[in-house]
Amino acid sequence: MVLAHSRWLIGDGRSIDVLADPWVDAVPLRLWPTTLCAEAGEGLRVSDLLRPGGAEWDSDRLGQLFGEHLVERVWSIPLPGSEGPDVRVWSTTSRASIGVGDVTRLIQPGSQSGLDCGWVWRFGLHQRVALFLWKVAWARLPTCSELCRRGMGLSPLCPDCGVDESVDHVLFHCAWARGVWRLTGIPEDTWRSREFYLEEVRLWAGSTQMRGLAIRASCTAYQIWLARNARVFCQHRLSLRFVMERAYAQATEIIQAEPAHRPLIARDIWGSHSASAAPHRIVQTAVYEDEIKLLMDTIVL
Repeated sequence: MVLAHSRWLIGDGRSIDVLADPWVDAVPLRLWPTTLCAEAGEGLRVSDLLRPGGAEWDSDRLGQLFGEHLVERVWSIPLPGSEGPDVRVWSTTSRASIGVGDVTRLIQPGSQSGLDCGWVWRFGLHQRVALFLWKVAWARLPTCSELCRRGMGLSPLCPDCGVDESVDHVLFHCAWARGVWRLTGIPEDTWRSREFYLEEVRLWAGSTQMRGLAIRASCTAYQIWLARNARVFCQHRLSLRFVMERAYAQATEIIQAEPAHRPLIARDIWGSHSASAAPHRIVQTAVYEDEIKLLMDTIVL
């Protein structure tokens, strides 16, 4: 049980199997759907992904093996700058020693398991929604604040609230987003912050009875993001009710899809889109026809 909540802290990288060992988080990469080429990664050590000297990632090698989102995650992992042994550490604290409190939190029901995102891929979401939720977990959405930081000519402020547009703000604190959440009937405690939201959805996703609610909460956040893109990039405002109803329809399609509990695998994200593509059937009305067309054409991530 303890090993399942640990990962490797990189030293020289020679002890860590790229696919079989947990080093990005507590879930081995062979269980992630973001590995582009599992065959090419077989038998590789993390040291094979470093430039000579071990102080920097080899961007060419990473690009050959992984999708862009996993490459971004790997680049965020700090390297020691000097060779030393790899160390197994507790995933939530990055310490080699485990305290009584760590074990207590582990065995308590409903305890926080840290930022281990493997669950995102395993409860039946369509690939775009799962990838979106993974980006929410790692705060990797291209918000106005982030795009401004990268040099794009955008204001870093939320167009509705006039405050810095973080992932937390755009999905949970923005007055417009909160209006959508209120229409869903999902308990307010769930969407008061990113941390509370992710923990609640994680717990729901692990319960057969609550899985549907986890999917609905995931689709609601996703549709809020799409509607935000329509406002920022297309100057088009979708109604609160339309966004809520679109999220409900999307969640219903996912829940009814077969097989219901099939986890995502690499080809679902990076291979043939038709293998498990989200259905595009929507009940269209004259009122929403233009909004639906715009929604489908809007930048997703």
